[in-house]
Amino acid sequence: MLVRVKNLAKSFQGTRAVDGVSFEISEFGICGLIGPNGAGKTTTLRMLTSYLTPTAGTVCIAGFDSVRQPLPLRGRIGYLPEGSALPQDARVDEYLAFRAGLKGVERRRRTAELDRCLQICGLTGQRRRILGRLSHGQQRRAALADALLNDPPVLILDEPTIGLDPLQVLHLRGFLSEVASTHCVLISTHVLSEAEAVCDRVLIMNGGRLADDIDLREDGARQACFVEVDGVLEELTAVFTGIATGVDVKWLSSAGCWHRLELSAASVEDLRSEVAATCLRQGWKVRELTASPRSLETRFVRAVLPDSRKAA
Repeated sequence: MLVRVKNLAKSFQGTRAVDGVSFEISEFGICGLIGPNGAGKTTTLRMLTSYLTPTAGTVCIAGFDSVRQPLPLRGRIGYLPEGSALPQDARVDEYLAFRAGLKGVERRRRTAELDRCLQICGLTGQRRRILGRLSHGQQRRAALADALLNDPPVLILDEPTIGLDPLQVLHLRGFLSEVASTHCVLISTHVLSEAEAVCDRVLIMNGGRLADDIDLREDGARQACFVEVDGVLEELTAVFTGIATGVDVKWLSSAGCWHRLELSAASVEDLRSEVAATCLRQGWKVRELTASPRSLETRFVRAVLPDSRKAA
């Protein structure tokens, strides 16, 4: 097991920032941690890296406990914090060489390791520059190069694209796709499109708790059908659930007697014909019938906004 988190909690002056979070990551790939501001994402990542001690619960990474074995655990992690404080008077290669020594990179390997990380992060031409004279995006990439030193099996990246321009974001996506085959990557982000573009799995946090756990590889294969129909909500839900095997019906909104629903099923490529035929048989009026892949935005809104999760 690469990452195991069980009943993780953290309180600050009596306020629960993280409350009973549990999840496991057992294979290489990219897992995203998303949620609104104040959801507890950064606090969770800091406990995973042993920089914060949990109030309750346990964290185990690569077989090491964050409380009882923090130093060997940190040796298996590459951590990019949200606000990386770099020494503004040091040169890029000097700083990374110092950090490589702290991370146990053998002296004879340090030059090659620095070259590798600088190339990945697009900083080869900036290696002799003073860190304080780099742009914000370049400093962010220098912090990422630090996280990659010694090739740790688990990478924990807190908002890695902050300060990067669009080309740098594309470069980072390519890098993440490459390392995902041999590393476990856990990233936090506020950008849902970013999570959809790079992640295999997404954990949604809200109010300090885990609100949803989505396997995008499976969820992306399901087709969603959106229908707005005039009828009794309970009857609509019951009938639509039975039109095919494994149909999932979610209420989205209502305006008077009109109800907008999302239907999805892995067993049917496109539900629209079945929905149309059902509405015709039932004599229901329809003013919307569209189909599109289930989006992360829909799942996110449902997870973090209580009104969107009401059962029919």
